[in-house]
Amino acid sequence: DLMNDAESASFTDSHELSEQDFKRHLQTDFNFRLWKKEAGSHLTNLEEVAEKLRIFEGLKEKYQEKSRQQAVENKKLDDVLNQEREWTRLLEEDKAQKLDEIHAWVRDTPWLDIPEEVFQETSRSLHSLYEPTPYDRVKEPYRKAVFHYEQEERKKLSHLTFELNQLDEYLTENKTELKEWKQKKDPEPDADPLTKEARQILSEKGIAHTPLYAAVEFREHVDEALRKRIEAALIDSGMLNALLVEKDMSVEHDKILTPAPNMMTYTLADYLKPDLAENNKLPDGLVDDILRSILVDAHGGDESQFSINEQGNYQLGLLKGHAIPVDRVKYIGRNARKRYREEQILRIQEEIDTLETEKNALQDNIEQTEKAITEAGIRLDAFPADADLQESFRQITNVRLKAKHHQEQMENLSAQIK
Repeated sequence: DLMNDAESASFTDSHELSEQDFKRHLQTDFNFRLWKKEAGSHLTNLEEVAEKLRIFEGLKEKYQEKSRQQAVENKKLDDVLNQEREWTRLLEEDKAQKLDEIHAWVRDTPWLDIPEEVFQETSRSLHSLYEPTPYDRVKEPYRKAVFHYEQEERKKLSHLTFELNQLDEYLTENKTELKEWKQKKDPEPDADPLTKEARQILSEKGIAHTPLYAAVEFREHVDEALRKRIEAALIDSGMLNALLVEKDMSVEHDKILTPAPNMMTYTLADYLKPDLAENNKLPDGLVDDILRSILVDAHGGDESQFSINEQGNYQLGLLKGHAIPVDRVKYIGRNARKRYREEQILRIQEEIDTLETEKNALQDNIEQTEKAITEAGIRLDAFPADADLQESFRQITNVRLKAKHHQEQMENLSAQIK
């Protein structure tokens, strides 16, 4: 080492011997060869020591430089570790804030049913966020809840749309019926389309005709209850809508009344009287003969003739029957037909108004449901995002990489110093 080198470089002891030898030979010529040799050897030793000192100083400087660099790296490592701790603290604060934001989002979405266990799972997922839990896993149960809500609302919308379509059909039918009633001069009993067609042909041929109900009116003394029973008996028997024609003729898809008047007995003429429309060409006498051809309260008469009684019974040959009661007179008498027509128009109009009200309510409900579906998507888009959490975790990742780099640098410097 350097101490040994210093001792070996010393020439004190050997020089003393040489000096003594020199003094003994002062009176003679002295040979300085040994001195020169010792001086040369000593110079060589000094040069070697000087070289080792230079090497030592170089190593010392390198060691000091590496130590300085190591101190710098250690300072940098401490700095980034402090940064990591700070970013980790911020991330944990952001996680807590994010959980509060999610709770607030749920409170602001009252139509969404989120069970308590979902909040617990959210808290656990946030705790391990990005390591390894992705934020999509945090959001997933809420996305599913919104999707389920949307599905239920779409089912509701489908049902409401179906109801609206049905309601539109009912409205169309009622409006068509209302238009028909408004266009009718008089209400008519139900008849087969073939019967209506046969009567249309008669009109086109100019053959005067009219159904029985349109050719008569009740006499004033007939009370309302009896009027209803008479009309019921004529409806049930098929006589009410049977035709009176100006001449005897063959019939197709229809019924024609032929006169066979009775005298000196009660007939329908005692309860009804002719009341033809002004433009009808049938004679009043034909109507009266038809009325007198229908017996009332017949006893022991000709059973082949048509007869009725005041209790609503009727008989035609072998056929006997009792009429189903009617709630009011609808067809016999102009006023009755007018009143019935007005009642039907009012009834249908009220039904249309009710349907329109229901339709408006349905349309409002459909609009609200569609709005709810749209808002559900908007609310899901408004679910708290994780951009702030991502930034904090990105910073943590960066400082961890820096810390790893500085740690490796310190390990390299330590290896170089050894």
